[in-house]
Amino acid sequence: MKRLPISILYVEDEHVILQSVKELLEGKVRNLYLAMNAKEALELFKKHKPEVVISDIKMPGMDGLSLLREIKKIKSDTKLVILTAFGKKNYLMDAITLGVDKFILKPVEESSYFQELQDLSNSIKLEKQLRLEEERRKKAQNEL
Repeated sequence: MKRLPISILYVEDEHVILQSVKELLEGKVRNLYLAMNAKEALELFKKHKPEVVISDIKMPGMDGLSLLREIKKIKSDTKLVILTAFGKKNYLMDAITLGVDKFILKPVEESSYFQELQDLSNSIKLEKQLRLEEERRKKAQNEL
C-alpha cells in the first residue's frame, strides 16, 4: 500500500489496541500521533494540527465526542472519525450532529480500515484543491 499523505491523531485508552494501531499505520501515513486520553490528544492536536483525528468514544475523563467537539473548535476542517465497540443510536446521533466524517465499529478489518483512510485522504486532497482554485479565482478577480 502506498503511504497516504495525511497526518493522523489516534486516541485510544486501551494500550494493546493503541499498540496494534501503531504497528498497523506506522509508515503508511505521513505522520501518526498516538494519545491514550483526551488531554494528551488535545496537546498533540494543538502542536501538530493533523488532518484526521480518530477517537474511541468511551474513555476515562473526557469522552471521545467531547474531545472531537473541542478539536472542531480549534480547526473546523479536521476530519473526524469515531471508532468504537458501541453501536448505540445516541452516540451515532451525537456524532452526526457534531459533523463526524466516519463512524466505524470495532473490530475493524484491516483492508476496510485502509479503504476508509484512503477515502479520507482523497477527500482532504480534493478540499485543498478546491480552496486553492477559489483563492486563484479571487486573486484573478481582484486583479481585473
